[in-house]
Amino acid sequence: MAPLPQLNYEIAVTVKNVEVIIRGKDGHWITGLKPSNFQIYEDGFPKKITNFHEVAGPQSSAMPRIESQPGEPETQPSATIPKAIQNRIVLFFDNAHIQPVNRNWIIKKLTTFLARNFQSGTTNQAMVVLLDRRLDIVQSFTSDISLLLRAVEGIRNQASDALFRARAWDDVQQEIIRMAAQATSAGDGSYQQAVSYAHGNVEEEMNLIDFSLRSLRSLVDYLGGIKGRKLLIYASDGLPLNPAEEVFSFISRLFPSMSAETESLRYDATRLFDQFIAECNTQDVSVYSLQAEKYNLSASSADKTNWSVKAEGLRPITPGTALQNDGFEIVSRETGGSVITAKRNLAAGFETIEDDLSYYYSLGYTSDAPADDSYHSINVKVVDVGEDCVLHFRKGYLKSSEEETVKSRVIARLFLPQIDNPLGARVQILPTQKLPLELVKMSFKLLIPISRLFLQASGSEHTGAIKVIVAMLDSKNLWSDPVELLQDIRIPHQDLEKAQASFFPYLAELDVKPDRYVVSIAIQDVPGRQTSYLQVTRDLR
Repeated sequence: MAPLPQLNYEIAVTVKNVEVIIRGKDGHWITGLKPSNFQIYEDGFPKKITNFHEVAGPQSSAMPRIESQPGEPETQPSATIPKAIQNRIVLFFDNAHIQPVNRNWIIKKLTTFLARNFQSGTTNQAMVVLLDRRLDIVQSFTSDISLLLRAVEGIRNQASDALFRARAWDDVQQEIIRMAAQATSAGDGSYQQAVSYAHGNVEEEMNLIDFSLRSLRSLVDYLGGIKGRKLLIYASDGLPLNPAEEVFSFISRLFPSMSAETESLRYDATRLFDQFIAECNTQDVSVYSLQAEKYNLSASSADKTNWSVKAEGLRPITPGTALQNDGFEIVSRETGGSVITAKRNLAAGFETIEDDLSYYYSLGYTSDAPADDSYHSINVKVVDVGEDCVLHFRKGYLKSSEEETVKSRVIARLFLPQIDNPLGARVQILPTQKLPLELVKMSFKLLIPISRLFLQASGSEHTGAIKVIVAMLDSKNLWSDPVELLQDIRIPHQDLEKAQASFFPYLAELDVKPDRYVVSIAIQDVPGRQTSYLQVTRDLR
């Protein structure tokens, strides 16, 4: 009989690393600081710096150092820093939230950045990602500039729905103006009609924001297991904290006796941005937001006849206004990055990113925070520098429990499939079955090798347990919450040897509408604490 898997418990000491970028008030880089110039706090409590090194210039390889307390011998940290620290740069184009002319203008400026930072011998690597109707890694991590240029040039030729959506908002505007023009009194139903019409259009915009942020979170989750300093450069026309503010403010000004602004409160996306920030900070990813906004192409810019007559003095309710920028301004600030807009000179912005890759300090400290799904704040201060400084660093991290980590990864793999199968599980697709109410039963069988599972002797049996977590994504990019199921395993002693040569079957059945689905599955060996992640695609249309 093959030996049963052994259950090993590990006690881990968490070492947190924080990259700190320091500039003087005039923007110059402050170099040459020592550990004694830094103070680091977690949840307001001071932490001892256990690792320290400075990167001062391209391909810098400053050695780690730690200052001893008075009277103690000078010591070095046990962890070593590679001679050349590898920068991992993700170029992310959100095609749903950027007009093609703006995207292509960014690409034009980007080629110079690539040429400067991906020369022969560089340790920099970049990945090119496009989000359209799905998340697509156009080019995986590489230092080959020819592959990177080919990838971004391919994106230049992609169509985008952003311009059509901008024009659709012009139609919304014109329709609301028409309703206001026909109103005979505040209570004749025109106001409620306008509000209802606006809600329908804002819902679609809110779903797109949610889809973009979920996709970004899935990519950041994927980056979590990759070593190196990680930067995500996000190209868009901006992503609003609340996509409803402008349209309901517009309605309020057309119906001044009503308070339409309160209707926008239900569309506050702050929680979604906070979740993305927490994921970035947990996986050590800094976000740099590129917001072109060079052009604002919309139907109303060509014909404002109704606009000037019925809404003189109001601005069009189209993407590309100041409200659109708020979301990623917060994301960039909280993750240690920055926002770069066309108004601030995009070429200079790329130079800022290049400098941030080359001039920074890395501080390490130990954290005893429990894995209780709590967010922990980080603060860094500098002392005895001799001038005022501006610091950029991530402002905290989420210490997730194992349960929540698994659920998060199940959702992430809906958008960016990634097989990770230490249990050697298989998925067997079963025939579908038609059900009443235009539903179908989608069935699949999970086959888990019993030899890979941890089984504990208990009386006359060997016992164990698996947990199955399932989530789905449909063709409209709408997803389900994870469903969690627990299954006990009991095998009589006399059958154990035979069982170890076979599979434990688990049948999963889902009643769904006919559509195309991505199904993300996690299979967790509960006592053995191993988890497999699998994904399958089914088209039931």
